[in-house]
Amino acid sequence: LPRSNSIAAAAASKDCFDHEEWMSRYMDLVRFHSQFQHTDVPLTYPPNCDLALWAAEQRKQYKLLLRGKPSKMTNFHLQLLEKIGFQLKDSEGSEWKLRFQEMQLFRSRYGHYNINSKAGVGSEELEQWVRVQTEQQKLLEEGKPSYLNEERLTLLKTIGFP
Repeated sequence: LPRSNSIAAAAASKDCFDHEEWMSRYMDLVRFHSQFQHTDVPLTYPPNCDLALWAAEQRKQYKLLLRGKPSKMTNFHLQLLEKIGFQLKDSEGSEWKLRFQEMQLFRSRYGHYNINSKAGVGSEELEQWVRVQTEQQKLLEEGKPSYLNEERLTLLKTIGFP
């Protein structure tokens, strides 16, 4: 397995906006769309894991653009992505789903959920997400208000999340 400690680091290791690289990934996305009739590339898509990372980076850059912050997203990129129906905005719960998939990938790689970004095991984002899920699960089990719904709790339990 690659030595990369986080999905974010893997995405950052490549310039997702180099024109040739961008067009290559875009064509991968077009092929994916042609095959599956959608552009929601799963994070653990075995034939092309880089494509999922690239897709997540497009959404991140789009968010930066909307907020008026520096972004590598261009009008040309936007037009091409919109042309094939790429969802630039996160769908309901997609951020949660993305972290859930990242956690599954982490577990398959390391065999546990003990994320320690300071020690170089996992990303800070994933570490924080796991901490929040644990806190929200405790609130839910105590009958207190929690944004963790039963569907998400069931998903967490099916993968042996503590």
